[in-house]
Amino acid sequence: MGTISPAKSAQRLVKLALGTPGVDFTDGAVYNGNHLLKVKNQDANGQDGQALWEASMRAVADYLA
Repeated sequence: MGTISPAKSAQRLVKLALGTPGVDFTDGAVYNGNHLLKVKNQDANGQDGQALWEASMRAVADYLA
């Protein structure tokens, strides 16, 4: 697996931030670059995703204050 430049990473994030779910990308999907990946164990009821979101918010809370 190679690395990508900060500029390329920024382009990808901007594309997601400005895009429309369901139009420019699949909401909740996993991508490698611009390629949609198939995930074996998806979070069917959203609990894992919600737990990850809450843990992430706790991890960065001091930086957001």
